[in-house]
Amino acid sequence: MIVYGDTSGLVKLVIDEIGSDQMDSLYSRADIVAAARIAYAELRAALAALARAGRIARSQLPRVREEAEEVWNGVSPIEVDSSLVQRAGELAEEHYLFGYDAVHLAALQRLAEPGGCLLASWDSELRRAARALGYGLYPDSAVGLR
Repeated sequence: MIVYGDTSGLVKLVIDEIGSDQMDSLYSRADIVAAARIAYAELRAALAALARAGRIARSQLPRVREEAEEVWNGVSPIEVDSSLVQRAGELAEEHYLFGYDAVHLAALQRLAEPGGCLLASWDSELRRAARALGYGLYPDSAVGLR
């Protein structure tokens, strides 16, 4: 099974929150987990934001960072080049997405045709756009969408 994990999915592999058990299960069953290379920076930024908000102790950041590195080492990165960025711009307009969500959707399209992989995401707008393009979603219905 091929899975595209956006940042909202990858964070759940590092931090215990709603959906973490589901994402852990999917990650362990997947043959390939892919993400746009920008997801690394987004993942690290999300963890820093959680520390800033007090959801994880700053003293835990080194351990959390190590866990994030382990997760990222298991991800097949999709390079963000000019053609992917161009496609992301088109998708942003077509589906009214934020920039990085559009980059994730363009990377998903580069990874596989609809039916060829699952999008693991808890982002409601990205899920809506991926569904409109015919992609399968994981989980089927996500609790705790942003």
